Amino acid sequence: MADCLLFTIWMDEIMALFLMLVKEIIRVVTVILIATLLMFFIVSSSPDISAKKDNKTYHQWIGKIIFNCDMGTTRQGEQVLSVVLSRAKNSALLIILALIFAILWTGCFLIATFKIKQKGLIVFLRFLCYGISVCPTFVVGHFLLHLSHNKLVSPEMLDDPVWYYYLVPAMILGITDGFLGETIRHAVSEINHIKSEHYVKMAQAKGASIWRHMINDFIIHMSMIISLHMVVLISGTVIIECIFCLPGIGGLAFNAAEARDTGLLLGILFFVVIIVVILNMVNRIIALCLDPRLRG
Repeated sequence: MADCLLFTIWMDEIMALFLMLVKEIIRVVTVILIATLLMFFIVSSSPDISAKKDNKTYHQWIGKIIFNCDMGTTRQGEQVLSVVLSRAKNSALLIILALIFAILWTGCFLIATFKIKQKGLIVFLRFLCYGISVCPTFVVGHFLLHLSHNKLVSPEMLDDPVWYYYLVPAMILGITDGFLGETIRHAVSEINHIKSEHYVKMAQAKGASIWRHMINDFIIHMSMIISLHMVVLISGTVIIECIFCLPGIGGLAFNAAEARDTGLLLGILFFVVIIVVILNMVNRIIALCLDPRLRG
């Protein structure tokens, strides 16, 4: 009897997760269709001679992408999909390193706030992080570039730069344009909120470690914040890749917009929309797996 009850509860959990996954997939497909329709209309309506010669409609364009995996060709005759994928790995490395820098900086700040007992010093460290974070990416990038006498970049844009060329740009991308400040602010706010919960106060009063009570809620909240700010990181790659001569999606999008290459620009925007929406779906699934209350 007990085994049957446990099996029923287990099947209910599996069905709840399956239904939520189906709903998320439907939501993702709907968002992608709406976003790409608006994107196609805006880009195709731009005053460009090449776009006027190409009378391709939206359903023809999206149909070729879905059924043939064909995003068209650039003005140079190259396949858009191959060009975008070849640059995407560089931007992915840059964004991952930027996230690692932001998470490490936030973790060091949180550990320092737990170890330091003087509130004045904690407030000073918090505003110091906020002050660094609000600096624009292009200002910090050009400053470090000038400070290093152009030794941080290669003399010309390389197809596959050395890995350490990404470290300084990733650090700048991860802490500027308000990204680090927002991450720290939300992390502190979430920790204070969790510590105010009655079950955490009870565990703390009994002398138990409160980290295992806080970790799930903290991971859910921080993954949501990071996924929401992923667009900021992707937009920042346009600036940081142009400053440090890194071949990535950001620099490719800037060059495509400057050259009025509508086919390449549509391919880049479609790829970015897919990545952002999928990351949001993954974040939602993580939250559903870690917090059973959301499945209700």
